[in-house]
Amino acid sequence: MAENKVQIVIEAKDAASAAFRSLEKSIEDMTRWAGSGYGVLNPSLALGETESTAYRGDRGKAAYDHSQIAHDYAPSSHVGTGGDAHAVATESVAGFMAAASLAKLNGIETGATADMTAAEILAAIGYKEGTFTATGGSTEFSDSPAPSATWSYVRSGKMVTIQCEAISGTSTATSFTITGLPVELRPSAAARVPVRVKDNGGALQWGIFSIATGGSITVRKDANMSTFTASGTKGVDSTAISYIL
Repeated sequence: MAENKVQIVIEAKDAASAAFRSLEKSIEDMTRWAGSGYGVLNPSLALGETESTAYRGDRGKAAYDHSQIAHDYAPSSHVGTGGDAHAVATESVAGFMAAASLAKLNGIETGATADMTAAEILAAIGYKEGTFTATGGSTEFSDSPAPSATWSYVRSGKMVTIQCEAISGTSTATSFTITGLPVELRPSAAARVPVRVKDNGGALQWGIFSIATGGSITVRKDANMSTFTASGTKGVDSTAISYIL
């Protein structure tokens, strides 16, 4: 009977060893589902972040979820490239600026605005209007103070038009000058324009304004640039004159 017990213990021990070896083998031959069947995993497979290791599932899922989200990142093949790598913008679709569009923008003057006010437009073309006091030479008339009048003007760019009002008085000299012309109305070169004048109380006739770059106006009684009589009444009549700066 004792002999039978020994036999049973030996057999049980052998059975346990065989079961353990079977379990050990099963662990070594651990499998995974490959889509159509089970495949044996590499017995040396371990978690890690190299080409020969398995990766953590939670991190893999996070990476996958991130890949499914739309992003505004530029493709690496486009970064640093030009030419046709990028679509040109249109009036309805965003894109990159075309060379022609950049050239057009570069041609716009600094400080330019899309909508200019009336005052800004007038300033841009050099338009100005106003009045000034024109005064006859104090030593050329016996009147005190010297005769004067308010003249109005319009300047548009380099063109000036002045509405001259009458200035007259008793002459004490053959010369006749008028002062008071604003700086912005002074020509870059001496200008001559016709104007109606009167000499020695006579009838009105066409004389000449000789406008100097310094602003003084010398008046002559005719186209021959003749001087006035040093007596009687001399003066200029209401006349509109125009000249270029």
